[in-house]
Amino acid sequence: MGVCTLVASGVNFDVDEYLRESPFEVLNVFHRGEAVPPLENPKARPLSDSGFVAVVSHDELPHLLDQAAEALDFLETHEEELRRLKGFGVDAMVLDFRIPQGMSTHPTHFLPPELIEAMGRLKMGLLFSLVDIMRN
Repeated sequence: MGVCTLVASGVNFDVDEYLRESPFEVLNVFHRGEAVPPLENPKARPLSDSGFVAVVSHDELPHLLDQAAEALDFLETHEEELRRLKGFGVDAMVLDFRIPQGMSTHPTHFLPPELIEAMGRLKMGLLFSLVDIMRN
């Protein structure tokens, strides 16, 4: 499973139509109105948007700087495709850096300005998810 992922979603995003010719390696697809599993959504509220989660980084447990380098390469390689997503109804794109709990060897983490600049050009959000490596 990818350590860094792209999450693209939108209230009016036709995710199924987009994924027919998508270049991305998709891990998960979700649709507006579906209920999310109880662990992720204890109140079982239906989703308000549709979207997908795609692999950005293939490394199992890289340091954050390794993930950042792969993410920058991903954004540069797929910049036009990421812009094209908006035409399918995508309202939000997020890079999710999955950080294994208890695996940090650095007290602080650094993201290179080139990555932040690329994310800004694409109007992308940033998410750090702490994950239990025993569950994933």
